[in-house]
Amino acid sequence: MVGINCSLGPEQLIPLVERLASVTNLPISAQPNAGMPMLVGRETVFPLSPEEMGSYVPALLDAGATYVGACCGSTPLHIKAIAEAAGNHTPKERPEIAPFTAFTSRTGFVKVGHTEKPIIIGERINPTGRKVLAKEIKEGSFAMVKRDALAQVAAGAAVLDVNMGVPDVDPAAIMKRAIMELSMLVDVPLSIDTMDAAAMEAGLKMYPGRPLINSVNAEPEQLAQVLPLAKRYGATLLCLPLGRGDLPATAEQRVELAKEIVLAAYENGLRSQDLLLDPLVLTLASGQDSAVQTLRTLAMYKETFGFPTVMGLSNVSFGLPQRPYLNSQFLTMAVSHGLTAPILNPLNATVKKAFVAARTLLGFDPAAAEFIADYGLDEEGTVTSSASKKVATVSFNSDDPLENIQHAVEQGEKELVIELVEKALADGVDPLKITKHALSEAMNVVGEKFGAGKVFLPQVMLAAEAMQGAFQTIKRVLPDSGGITRDTVIVATVKGDIHDLGKNIVAALLENNGYRVVDLGKDVDPEEIVAAVKRENATVVGICSLMTTTMPMIDVTIEAIREAGLPAKVLVGGAVLTQEYADKAGADSYAKDGITAVNIVKKLLGDD
Repeated sequence: MVGINCSLGPEQLIPLVERLASVTNLPISAQPNAGMPMLVGRETVFPLSPEEMGSYVPALLDAGATYVGACCGSTPLHIKAIAEAAGNHTPKERPEIAPFTAFTSRTGFVKVGHTEKPIIIGERINPTGRKVLAKEIKEGSFAMVKRDALAQVAAGAAVLDVNMGVPDVDPAAIMKRAIMELSMLVDVPLSIDTMDAAAMEAGLKMYPGRPLINSVNAEPEQLAQVLPLAKRYGATLLCLPLGRGDLPATAEQRVELAKEIVLAAYENGLRSQDLLLDPLVLTLASGQDSAVQTLRTLAMYKETFGFPTVMGLSNVSFGLPQRPYLNSQFLTMAVSHGLTAPILNPLNATVKKAFVAARTLLGFDPAAAEFIADYGLDEEGTVTSSASKKVATVSFNSDDPLENIQHAVEQGEKELVIELVEKALADGVDPLKITKHALSEAMNVVGEKFGAGKVFLPQVMLAAEAMQGAFQTIKRVLPDSGGITRDTVIVATVKGDIHDLGKNIVAALLENNGYRVVDLGKDVDPEEIVAAVKRENATVVGICSLMTTTMPMIDVTIEAIREAGLPAKVLVGGAVLTQEYADKAGADSYAKDGITAVNIVKKLLGDD
């Protein structure tokens, strides 16, 4: 069973139930509040009467709800009215939803299959053959991993393959951290690329969605380790036709191995929509018909199984010249034979253009809209596109060290910022100039772009991390330099409210802008906040509420701060708050998001 409860009233749940019913045959439960909550004075009121609640039941049932109940604001009379309305209504028959394969992230999902538009799985987060990336991962730096992730998503990758195959590191620990960092940074699904069962499970435990496991083969030991993990964590699974002995040279041999894996998967409780097939790509140098056998395997997979197909594209050209050109030609052939999700480098213009062209030619791009958008303004004979222009790198080679530092912060280049700050300090640049004219200016630019919708929260957080790295470098190199550490800010979620994601983001951004942040956590008593302001000599208090039921605690907390005679400025925020409410509660200011909060704190303290 799946369902939705609380937060919204019955009217608001109807379209959400419809969306659930459009993707599942499972029973659906709906338990709305008695209307959208309203604040009357300091009391939260749910406005719908039992009869009004009952009036929405037919629409909820027709939308696809199997069970209807109620949540906040409801009484036994509401439940009685709901039961009577349900008993008097014959709901529409729900359409049967055909099984489909999909990957999910924390906030999105991607369908994959032969009736869906082919997608790109980005291959760049892989240290194989990339010495600099391998060195960074080994040293615990994920700067290049993050840059590659953002660049691939900007270039059109729908899924990111994550391979942490670096020697002499704990594979489970490094995979866990990679999945944690990337799942917070990007909203596309991830593929956990490892043959190490411990690393695989560490990544699966950390991942907030339905990932792709890359991969499992037909060896009994592998099947015994990987299949239960896929079942336990609800992952999709890529099946690679390899077994003991020689590599399967023909399509027929590969299909037989795939059948073994699929049968074992079914025996472990996996379903057809959980499985994807790899046709096995060998280099052309291994035999003149190796590419032909891969193409035949794709066609036979489609006919025999009908499952989505995934393959690493670049293997085919290994050891040969003109690799991007060979890869692009092979890609077009593979998509026409049934490849649904190539693993490739979307930053390679030649390969990316071939991919977009293949989707257009095979009917997945109505009116060639995507192809025209990407390449319509390019000169004939070029392979550049709007995608490659969007991810163009910024130069850090200006003669002005402050300009270089500013650009590095804007791009979230934490490691580079540290190097640039160290060099600037060694060359005698005033640390106060670095702070004001490079670091603060960079965050001002990022804040303006965020407000204009040109950058998003992950990029803001990367820039903030880079700025914090610069601050820490100045403190380390010149511990007696003045003007680096700013005032103390207390942050907390009010009593009764256990939500803290937004508060945590504000705390991180403030800290990375040089403020000393004391985070009291969530569900914090007004008296504890007052005591912390006195103890820490804080000049600003940031409090938030995410629920209408806890909004009155904003008033109570501000009143406690004022009654204590504390001069601290009070900043409030949260999804349910407004400027009007903040004014009535007596707050000094209201912030709708993290960037706004930082700018308001700077203004309140004269740091802007």
